[in-house]
Amino acid sequence: MEYNDIQATMFYYADLGLPVIPLCPADEAEHNKTSIIHKKRCKCRGKIPLIAGWRNRVETTKEEVIEWYHQWPTANIGMPLGDSGYVGIDIDGVEGETILKEYATITQEKGQNIVDLPETWEFSTGAGRRLLYRIPIGMKTKKVKQTGDAAHSECAFLCAGQQTVLPPSKHFTGKTYQWVVGRSPDVSDCAMAPKWLVDLIRKPEQYSPAYGYSNKQPQKGQIEQAVHLEVTKPSMLKMAPESEYVFDLTQIDDEFTGVDFEEAVPQEVLAIQKPQGKISYSGEGAATKVAKAFQKGGGRDNPELLNKLYKVIPEGSRDDT
Repeated sequence: MEYNDIQATMFYYADLGLPVIPLCPADEAEHNKTSIIHKKRCKCRGKIPLIAGWRNRVETTKEEVIEWYHQWPTANIGMPLGDSGYVGIDIDGVEGETILKEYATITQEKGQNIVDLPETWEFSTGAGRRLLYRIPIGMKTKKVKQTGDAAHSECAFLCAGQQTVLPPSKHFTGKTYQWVVGRSPDVSDCAMAPKWLVDLIRKPEQYSPAYGYSNKQPQKGQIEQAVHLEVTKPSMLKMAPESEYVFDLTQIDDEFTGVDFEEAVPQEVLAIQKPQGKISYSGEGAATKVAKAFQKGGGRDNPELLNKLYKVIPEGSRDDT
């Protein structure tokens, strides 16, 4: 198959059962045609999803592809990782290759070291190459990244909450993502991730984005429905570390000071923070400040409302691809 037509290729990927999604155009002129909201939060042309809810997608229909390209004729192609059953390894620079080799080197029973990297789907990126592997469905994953000393040198393992650009998408430098000969979906299979990779990226089951189960098992009758999953009563909940948050408003500065975010902040959040005098509710960006204060403090005692706050944050704003 010739991978030279982005739209035709996206239809092909959908036929294969891949949960592909539209990404913003890499071309500056075309990118300027996207929405004001997208342009404000987009930090890298050609790499940010154009639809909401993309993290949870497990399939894509032809009808959806038709609708997307009617709206965004020059959109790039992306694919969610982690929950979709796929993960990526992003290798940039000589040091990135060295880091990957160190991770992948295992010692066999007879003491011989081998590099355990099964042949799988592989393509070139703007600064290196990327490998894709399959993982067990339902496995919870975390991103792992190690950088080298030189600029643009790293090895990153891309998992849940992230997505990968797919060939023949365009890079903002003008390059084209290209499949390595013999490693494309039409002539090869996507291999299962080797054990060392599964062990590296596996995430502890007790945590979920923003909050999760405590180590104490819930008793019968103590389970109630929350927004994303069934959780025990708030008094039994344990907050996940901030490093595992889907978003951390306290670290994003003024990224979400737009009108849409201000209007979308749950009124319950504003009502809780304002009477307590924790922050001055006036001026531009006030709702964002209140939301940050709620996330950092009072939200820990109100997980359902905290999760509602996460729901209003624009999709795709903090994802590496």
